[in-house]
Amino acid sequence: MAFSILRQFLLKSPFLAGKEKTQEEFFHIFNDLYQYNKQIVVSSDRAPKCIPALAERLRSRFEGGMIVDIGFPEFETRVAILKNKAQEKNIDFPDEIYHLVAEKITRNIRELEGALNRLILHQKIENRPLALEKAEEILKKITTSPLRKITPKKIIKTVAEFYDLKEK
Repeated sequence: MAFSILRQFLLKSPFLAGKEKTQEEFFHIFNDLYQYNKQIVVSSDRAPKCIPALAERLRSRFEGGMIVDIGFPEFETRVAILKNKAQEKNIDFPDEIYHLVAEKITRNIRELEGALNRLILHQKIENRPLALEKAEEILKKITTSPLRKITPKKIIKTVAEFYDLKEK
């Protein structure tokens, strides 16, 4: 067994979805590791039964393990992530800006990073510290939902127009 010296095996599930040959190889790797009581960690943003085009034999193995929903990061965690990412890029903002971003973006780490990157870019372009008001303005553009409220009346009107019907 080529993996006998491993103690843990980590895999992000998007690398498996819809890739038959990769799944076939991983199936054998999984079985070898399992046979030797090695720890196998597979991360995903969805439960095994919700991963598209995942072979049933892998799905059943994943479901045989411990499935943990980590959930969304709490405010303090989001602030720490933002500070860490900014530090990696040798940028620093006042705490109030980190707090603003963490308050506005609560569910998605990639969106959190994207917002931070916009603020960093703006600060670099302006070549001066970013003011809280400017940060609010920048974030408003990406956190305001452009979607309009959909009502039954709007649905009926849209369908009637599409099929050239009269509303009643």
